[in-house]
Amino acid sequence: MNNKIFALALLTGSAFTSSVFAADGTINITGEIIDAGCNINGSGSSSAVVPVTLGKIAKTGFTNVGDTSGAKSFDISLTDCPEGISSATVRFSGPVAAGNNRVLAVTGGAEGVGVGLYESDSTTLIPLGSDSAAKTVNADSMNFRFFAKYIATAVPADISAGPANATADFAISYN
Repeated sequence: MNNKIFALALLTGSAFTSSVFAADGTINITGEIIDAGCNINGSGSSSAVVPVTLGKIAKTGFTNVGDTSGAKSFDISLTDCPEGISSATVRFSGPVAAGNNRVLAVTGGAEGVGVGLYESDSTTLIPLGSDSAAKTVNADSMNFRFFAKYIATAVPADISAGPANATADFAISYN
């Protein structure tokens, strides 16, 4: 009797799993592993720390969700790029702000704000996890100019003062 129940359970389970493996399409993945990327910010390596100081901003400067502080520029410079690299993009990642998953969370005590990272025009937000605009390699080097701004992620009544630090990792993709 137990063998019949086990066989029935086995057949029933296999009937359910066979439909899980139906193929509706194919994904072809292509790419290339290269020996090394460019040197970043003259560090002589493919990694670097880029400091950005946003300074002290009055919380009264934010009157609506989405308001931003003044922009501070920072550069990521690539040098000694290997032959065959024609362009590159930068992708930022890090902890996301409550109320806006496109910007970085702040730590230290301030609440209701995050840090947005912007393209060289200082108005086009680069959402976390998305690629920046591509830049072309010129004579084995290129320079990315970006901007950082505080951005209100909550109504002004919910913004609290305090240190507002953020950390983003960045990855460079070469084309």
